[in-house]
Amino acid sequence: MTTAALTGRFEAARRWVPAGLLALGIALRLIVWYGNRSLWIDEATVAIGNLWKPFAATWGAHDFGQISPFGWLSMVRLATELFGPSEQALRLPTLLPAVGYLPAVWLLVRHLAGERAGLLALAFTAVSPALVKYAVELKPYGAEPLITVGVIATFIHLARRPRLSVPAALGFGLLVGLGCWISSAAVIVVAGGLPSVVLARTRRGALAPD
Repeated sequence: MTTAALTGRFEAARRWVPAGLLALGIALRLIVWYGNRSLWIDEATVAIGNLWKPFAATWGAHDFGQISPFGWLSMVRLATELFGPSEQALRLPTLLPAVGYLPAVWLLVRHLAGERAGLLALAFTAVSPALVKYAVELKPYGAEPLITVGVIATFIHLARRPRLSVPAALGFGLLVGLGCWISSAAVIVVAGGLPSVVLARTRRGALAPD
């Protein structure tokens, strides 16, 4: 077999690597979620505070001192209304963003640092014991990474965008605001990232929307 043929086969196989890593990461999370283990004490306090109160009363601090983002609690309540108050339904609003984080981190890192860096980030993310664990807990930690990556990607786009219309600025603001509503970590990212965006656009003289 010629070198060109081997190179062609290698390139063809490499295109399947991201799909394989994505499938592995999703499978690991679904296996743990499908195991349907009982709630541990912190999860149980969130469940009690979310299930047995009027919807508006679930926002903010719970009876047992647990504090969760309003948006995430709303997603938990919606899941239980749709699928019933089971452990799997309660954990669904954390599982889905955790699964979405896999392609999101791959695309962001690949965009910033190249194909190999993106694959490395995806590989570590797919098999990370901590990320797999928190992906299937009734806590907002598993949803935080996706929202954080989304806010970072939005800020990078804003900083690099040559022109910014008023509707676009409002749209990006709504996206970032929604992220902060769902994720406490997003608030920290916004506090650090927004000044960087303003500084970058100011230096290019592109701060004001069209």
